[in-house]
Amino acid sequence: MKTLNYTYIDNAELVAFIQSNNIVKNENILVQVFTGVCEVTFIEKLLLSIKKELPQVKIIGSTTCGELIDGHVCDFSTIISFSTFDKTQVVTHFQKTQANSYEMAESLIANFDTSKKAKVAISFVDGLHTNGELYLNAFNNYDHKLIVAGGLAGDNAMFNETIVFTEERVLQNGCVIALLYNDNLIAHTKANFGWENIGKTLKITKSKENVVYEIDGIKAVDIYAKYLGDEVADELPKTGIEFPLIIKRDGLNIPRAVLQKGDDGSLTFAGNISVEDKVTFGYGNVEMIVAGGNRTYKELVKDPIESLFIYSCMARKALMGPSIALELKALNLISSLSGFLLMENFLLILKL
Repeated sequence: MKTLNYTYIDNAELVAFIQSNNIVKNENILVQVFTGVCEVTFIEKLLLSIKKELPQVKIIGSTTCGELIDGHVCDFSTIISFSTFDKTQVVTHFQKTQANSYEMAESLIANFDTSKKAKVAISFVDGLHTNGELYLNAFNNYDHKLIVAGGLAGDNAMFNETIVFTEERVLQNGCVIALLYNDNLIAHTKANFGWENIGKTLKITKSKENVVYEIDGIKAVDIYAKYLGDEVADELPKTGIEFPLIIKRDGLNIPRAVLQKGDDGSLTFAGNISVEDKVTFGYGNVEMIVAGGNRTYKELVKDPIESLFIYSCMARKALMGPSIALELKALNLISSLSGFLLMENFLLILKL
């Protein structure tokens, strides 16, 4: 396989890029679009332009909180990643939102070809109304060997509306997926956390799935005000990305980012938090994050990696600003790199 990354300027330059790289000659093409332009009309026109030049293309895309290309972090731009395969078949599906995130994933999975199994799934989901844990649980129950990467769409940290799309449909609420079929395709996923526990351990005292009402008997929003200050609490959910709750469960630290603040003082998170769960606040450690990127580089550089996709949390950008490129610097030495910053991620590495 081969991946070429392009920063969109206008349709004329897009067409010139596709033609000059002779992308059309390939039968199996996956295009990933990462855009900070959160406008349905813009996305629809862009899809038409790509499909006009590449009728056979399969597309999956998402709005973002920042775009990544070859070690650089961009804002309000559109990055287009063209991956071409010799033997890997690419299939895309979409699904509108449903009553809950598990059912939405189940309905999406119901569209899969049951005569064969995919090796990799890349999925982007509405970033404001999706319970990421429930969504992933459906895939685990379907096929626990399926490698799933992606995450919850962003909207430049405005928390108003996110958009995901395929070559066939643009959705303001729902999910999209690209399946890669090839038993010989080698794929790995790796994660670099870099957030530390800070402050005292707290206990969840009232919650339902991913909505937390009380912590230590106090309204969830008021807990943020008590320990992190009124300014942080007033700016939720935006500040909640920077200060996730970290659940201590089975010896693991599981981060949960805030997606919404309720009028009743509740907070909605990207995954489930149960009553009696022990939690602390999390804060990003820049040195740990950069060291994690270097560690991942040392693990991967031994193999002939052909493409690398990063789906990273917007909290890194909020913490590190332009310095987020330090985490990507080593990884960019391995292969072409593209991706985006999202509400919550669930890195994809491909080689043959």
